[in-house]
Amino acid sequence: MIGWKPKFRDFNVASVRYRCLNPLVELQRRRFPIELFDESKLREYSAVIFSKLYDDENYEIARSLKRRGKAVVFDICDNHFYNPYRLERFELVRKQLLRILGIADLVVASTATLAAVLVEEARLTSLPVVIGDAVEENVAPNGDTKSWLVRLGARSRPKGKIRHDELANILWFGIHGGENAAYGMLDLLDQKDLLLKISKTHPLQLVVVSDSRAKFVRYIEPLPLKTIYLEWGSMPLAEILHQIDVAIIPISQNPFTVCKTNNRLAAALYGGVPTVADEIPSYRDLAPYCVLNDWEFGLRLYLDNRAIGREHVKSAKAYISEHYSIKQIGDSWAQNLLKFAD
Repeated sequence: MIGWKPKFRDFNVASVRYRCLNPLVELQRRRFPIELFDESKLREYSAVIFSKLYDDENYEIARSLKRRGKAVVFDICDNHFYNPYRLERFELVRKQLLRILGIADLVVASTATLAAVLVEEARLTSLPVVIGDAVEENVAPNGDTKSWLVRLGARSRPKGKIRHDELANILWFGIHGGENAAYGMLDLLDQKDLLLKISKTHPLQLVVVSDSRAKFVRYIEPLPLKTIYLEWGSMPLAEILHQIDVAIIPISQNPFTVCKTNNRLAAALYGGVPTVADEIPSYRDLAPYCVLNDWEFGLRLYLDNRAIGREHVKSAKAYISEHYSIKQIGDSWAQNLLKFAD
């Protein structure tokens, strides 16, 4: 039996769903011998997957596994080596990362760009396995969505109306940001002048879905636009996307953001929303189905020609289903974990 140990057990944390809970459920559906980590069963595991866990306590658990001849799998989805502000906490993170990478039997990275960073920073002798994020289809593997969400600890969320039919409804969604790099909600400010320009011909409502109302109130609400804020997890993303005309994903370019997966872009397109975004490596294969970098052209294209938008998302959904479904991602996890299964 393999134990999967995420940093948190909160279904509302996207990285926990993408990098543990969703593939775990898929593997269990296939009767693969894997479960959420249970410390009382530590001695029974043939391997443990540590998802973004590299602190002292988890390193000691990993060492104890190695001493007993068990396998350590380390999965990471962010470039935590990037520390432009020389923050003491991230200097410690660097040391902890190098330590656990040094004893891992298998290293899994969420993107090829991140895998290359890990090789360079940790002097790894082989490239980590790359396993991306599966698009969330909002359908349980067994068709019983309610019991599936309850099983994973998800909260029941009410539906609500956010759409303003007289306005173009523009969505930005994501984590508000972090202390180690420029990313998150404030990326919206890079496109504020364009949004104001577009609003003169296409009156709009900017919908922000994130995890910091305080940052929204300070930086986004004062813009001379109609805005609305939703706390992440207060409404299902699928219900939000259903009420949106165009999604926008501005991204500050730095060694942290270029390692990100395509999960936000894939989620928006799969949810039926034409999207304009800044380009990062993981977005490139989705370029035929959205507009990357050319912001004014993209916004005007999708606001003026809804038929093109519908065609793009229809093609995107077919492509994403073929390459980023939970089946494909489950296959990748199963193939790489099989040698550790007991």
